[in-house]
Amino acid sequence: MKDGDNSAMTRRDFLMWAAAAAAMAALPGCDSAGAAYAPAPKTVRPVTAYAFTPASDPAPQYIYVQPQYVQPDPAYVQAPAPAPRPAPAVSAGGKVSAMSRNSWGATAATPVKMKAMNGVARITIHHEGSGKGNSDANPTQVAATLRLIQKQHRQRMGAGDIGYHFVIDRSGMIWQGRDWKYQGAHTSGANSHNIGVMLLGNFEFQQPTQAQLASLKRLTLSLMRKYGLSCKDIYGHADFCNTQCPGKHLKPHVNAMKQGAL
Repeated sequence: MKDGDNSAMTRRDFLMWAAAAAAMAALPGCDSAGAAYAPAPKTVRPVTAYAFTPASDPAPQYIYVQPQYVQPDPAYVQAPAPAPRPAPAVSAGGKVSAMSRNSWGATAATPVKMKAMNGVARITIHHEGSGKGNSDANPTQVAATLRLIQKQHRQRMGAGDIGYHFVIDRSGMIWQGRDWKYQGAHTSGANSHNIGVMLLGNFEFQQPTQAQLASLKRLTLSLMRKYGLSCKDIYGHADFCNTQCPGKHLKPHVNAMKQGAL
């Protein structure tokens, strides 16, 4: 029994010791011998590293700028055209030249509204006769006047072109009007075979310039030579109808030309 008791005690002591050892093993930081130890690291799931990408530049800021409308300088918008070169107006004689139709910006004629000249038998002289007179000598101003006269003749009279074949400005420059292969529209009822020459100005109260008179004589003489005319073939507008044209200050010069003062 004694041995049995000793044996039983030994078993009890063993169980108590084992229990104590297990308890000691459960304490953190100690091994079974009571030595300190580091706990095993926890398993950490790997984390994928993403490189930092800076945000792209912000969208450009479009700023609407109100356009600045600047009134252009009229000097650049309506700059005077350069003085055109004279072009021959009369093929025979070679003594008279005139500014071409293109030089004053003539619009194209309407031939269906005009009759063929079929030969020249007379020359009729006119003045412009505008109420305010005329002092234009600048080619740009004269060109504008001729365009206006052409427009008036076409609209008011239904003419196919400007009515006169030649125009003489205040400086004495001769300008080509209607092509002289067509009858003019300057002497109602007497336009057939009749070349019309008009001087700018109103000679009821203005005087024709000396330059105008000199050019009128040269042009008339050249036309007379070209078509075989004589002084008796020179007329003033008033010779055909009741009108003041070519004006009281030009009529004496026309009458003198009829007498041979060329």
